[in-house]
Amino acid sequence: MRHNLGMTQEEFAEQLNCTNSHLGKIENGKGGISIELLVSVANMLHTTVDQLLLDSYDYKEQVIMRDLYERIDKFPVKTKILTCDLLRQLVDIIEKAHDEH
Repeated sequence: MRHNLGMTQEEFAEQLNCTNSHLGKIENGKGGISIELLVSVANMLHTTVDQLLLDSYDYKEQVIMRDLYERIDKFPVKTKILTCDLLRQLVDIIEKAHDEH
C-alpha cells in the first residue's frame, strides 16, 4: 500500500517518526507495532486500521462473512428475509455470469 503513494520504505518511516529498520520488520511480519503507530500508518495510507488488519488476515472471507452475518442479524425479521433474498439473487447472477465464462 505504501508503494501506491510512491514512497520508499525510508520515506514512509521518516513520515511515521520510526526507524527504517523497525518499519521493515513490521512490513515483513517480523516486528510488532504499537496501536499509535498502526493508527498513523492507516492515516498515512488513507485507510482504516480494520482494513489494514483485514488485508493481513489469512482468512479474509471468514471475516467478511462474519461481518455480513452480524450486520444482517441486527435487522428486523422482514428486513433479514428481504436482504437474504436479494443476496441469493445477486449470487445467482454472479454464478450465471461465472458459468458463461
